[in-house]
Amino acid sequence: MVGDLEIIKEITVKEINKFTNRRPLPGQGEIFDNSLLGLKDADWKRVRSAITPTFSSGKLKQMAAQIEHCAERLVASLAENQKKGTEFDMKQ
Repeated sequence: MVGDLEIIKEITVKEINKFTNRRPLPGQGEIFDNSLLGLKDADWKRVRSAITPTFSSGKLKQMAAQIEHCAERLVASLAENQKKGTEFDMKQ
């Protein structure tokens, strides 16, 4: 486990190609097995190469307003369910 922000940046940005495989997370199901965190070796590299341009600083700035709007809707929905005292499926 790493706690130093500079080392984390080194690992996750500069030396990312040396850290392709993650430890398995048992019991997460097929959805997580096929996610970027679950993929290994060549599959991981192929998917990461395809999605990396999506997360440039410019594109993240463009998405910020939409992400904030969705987060506000989620919080409002959770608050409404909490007020009613209703149970709900978090996965949905």
